[in-house]
Amino acid sequence: LRELHANEILLLAYYIAAINIEAAYHAALLKGGAERPSFEPFPGIVLADTFNLYESKAASSKLNMAFPENSARAEAQRKTPITVIVGNPPYSVGQESANDNNQNLSYPELDQAITDSYAAQGTAQNLNALYDSYIRAIRWASDRIEARGLVCYVTNGSFINSNSADGLRKCLYQEFQSIYIFNLRGNQNTSGELSRKEGGKIFGSGSRLPTAITLLVKDPERAERGEKCRLHYHDIGDYLTREEKLAILSQFQSAGAMKDAERWTVVTPNEAGDWINPRSEAFQGFLRLGNKNETDQFALYEGRYSAGVKTNRDAWCYNFSREALGKNITAMIRVYNEERKCWRKSSQEGRVRDFAIRASEKIAWSDGLYSSLSRDIKIDVTDSAFVVSLYRPYVKSQMYFDRKLNERVYLMPSIFPAPGTENRVICITGVGSNKPFSALMTDTLPCLDVIDKSQCFPLYWYEESQDPEDREGRLFDAEGEVIKPGTQVQRYVRRSALSDKGLSLFRDHYSDAQIEAEDVFYYIYGVLNSPEYQERFDDDVKRMLARIPLAKDFWAFSRMGKALGALHLGYEAAEPWPLTIRQSDEPPSEARFEDLAEYYRVEKMTFVNRGDRSAVRYNPQIVIEDIPERAWDYIVNGKSALEWIMERYQDQTDRASQLRNDPNAWGREQLDPRYILDLFGRVVRVSIETLDILEKLPALDLEEEAVLP
Repeated sequence: LRELHANEILLLAYYIAAINIEAAYHAALLKGGAERPSFEPFPGIVLADTFNLYESKAASSKLNMAFPENSARAEAQRKTPITVIVGNPPYSVGQESANDNNQNLSYPELDQAITDSYAAQGTAQNLNALYDSYIRAIRWASDRIEARGLVCYVTNGSFINSNSADGLRKCLYQEFQSIYIFNLRGNQNTSGELSRKEGGKIFGSGSRLPTAITLLVKDPERAERGEKCRLHYHDIGDYLTREEKLAILSQFQSAGAMKDAERWTVVTPNEAGDWINPRSEAFQGFLRLGNKNETDQFALYEGRYSAGVKTNRDAWCYNFSREALGKNITAMIRVYNEERKCWRKSSQEGRVRDFAIRASEKIAWSDGLYSSLSRDIKIDVTDSAFVVSLYRPYVKSQMYFDRKLNERVYLMPSIFPAPGTENRVICITGVGSNKPFSALMTDTLPCLDVIDKSQCFPLYWYEESQDPEDREGRLFDAEGEVIKPGTQVQRYVRRSALSDKGLSLFRDHYSDAQIEAEDVFYYIYGVLNSPEYQERFDDDVKRMLARIPLAKDFWAFSRMGKALGALHLGYEAAEPWPLTIRQSDEPPSEARFEDLAEYYRVEKMTFVNRGDRSAVRYNPQIVIEDIPERAWDYIVNGKSALEWIMERYQDQTDRASQLRNDPNAWGREQLDPRYILDLFGRVVRVSIETLDILEKLPALDLEEEAVLP
């Protein structure tokens, strides 16, 4: 009656909470032997947004003016010392689509507190995740209990190990005297074996994120004695179902019971703020692959690398069919330009987001497109924007590549400045990914998610010539030889993307003046694909951009990296593995192309028998048999290359836009009705031969430490 406080902003939930608390209160009185009491309303609940309630009074005055009693309760709560905060904060870092027009609210004072603490002590470049609702709840509670008290939350558990939360971890360790973390795992934003190890989701279908129970304790007496925080950690374990996890929680029930059973592990964080899976000291001494922020730090690629293209409207900007892609893009641009005309004719009062139509089947909005609308920028369909892109591993797609309709093109226009530009790019897993580290080479424009959060390191870098005599409408290389006839309006100069210092370092270290930039490029690819490298430095590449060691045998890694590159770039021309193709009906003989296209049409590939990966049903009349088990072991971007083929080459319709993406259209437009069937066999060969090459890679042999310039 006096010590319990609660806030709820949704009216129905507010009433349900009040009724439940009141019912429990009166039941307790009756159980204690009291006569049936008269009804007494619970005075500790406030109709309010908790975060907003503790902003300035002006920010929360509108609701309080309408409900004076509610205002009095809110004011009483603000003045009351709070020593225990218990909750399950919402998890939300932002809306999934700008069409929803449902971005998180802003809390200036709370967010400033995060900026001054978690963000200030962090090292991550992208700090958006620090303003997730559950992290706001941690910051709010840490301040609300002041010098003494306890916070107990059930939250997203990503902060335990994520790169973006290193500042949060450092602050919690400084601000509290005791921390207890029970990691329930369950991260289903992973895939393959990693997903199976994460186990069941605690909230069932309610969340795909990992879950953790966190107890934070402030003890002013211990703080005055200068005692360091004691961090207690427990990982629930691998491969457990949701029911098994809940049974373990029921068994222990309390932090004290776990202490008695000696289930807590006391962890001492390192200077980087790692609580679990601390980063390797050896990794810190390797060569920086890339660097964009710390310009005084040496890197092999001095800013000449890029993330893959992020469209924020993949259903519109990608399609297996060039014809369908053109229709989709043309239709959306037409809707945009109609909205632009309406916006221009209007009084232009209010937010453009409130003005614009939000029909997902007509247009996909994003911050960039809203900005173009507000600035009255016209968009036209451009023929040169239609390119081929590597959308997922071993899955090419037609793409509309235009910074007006791609939310972020990053530096890709300098890597692939025109359709058909010659280049090779090593795409690697970006920082903060939940997936195991991967590296994949491509010679076409890469999507951001071809490798999760991909960072792409090219062989070449293109710059526009400043010489007016060079504007001859053709694309040239550094020697002046034509490499791409076309209708370009600039001449481009092709340069090595590897820094001059980087090349000199390799030549000096290996005492070999014959080493060229291309040799280093393939050396990097060989090292990044090394199973030893990926296993040994798995925790490091999750927290920071990959770094390159100087292995003892440079040429072994360079040659094998080149062999891997040729295999991965030429996957469409590889000889299909000799699989058994069982056909219930013979293919039409001397048939029209359309008849053959229909015969080899795929809707969705499935395994013939559950648990048996040796046979895949390609379509009703074709079964692929004798698939080597070893072929499934080549993992790239979290799953086997063959699983990517099965997943992506299926006839799909996007739920929001209702746009269809038929993979069979690729083969039809390439005049190859067997494209997908043969592709499966080709990727089997690529998978097995990749594993063969990786087995022959020598040990890194890192006895000699790199001397950083």
